[in-house]
Amino acid sequence: MCTGLLYDSCTTNAQCASNNCKLFNGAALQICTQACSASVPCPAQNGVAVACNNMGVCRPNAANTCTPP
Repeated sequence: MCTGLLYDSCTTNAQCASNNCKLFNGAALQICTQACSASVPCPAQNGVAVACNNMGVCRPNAANTCTPP
């Protein structure tokens, strides 16, 4: 079960510890994410670097392996 960690699947902001559930239409991905910048990089996901996209939010290639609430 997803617990609201960074990169967990979500449907509402309230499901995320970061209070930031973001839908990435192009990737068909809706996840808990956080703001990022050149000085505040994204935390890695299972040891894999995560990019900060053009909107200033972290977007991994896939959600964490867990079941959405």
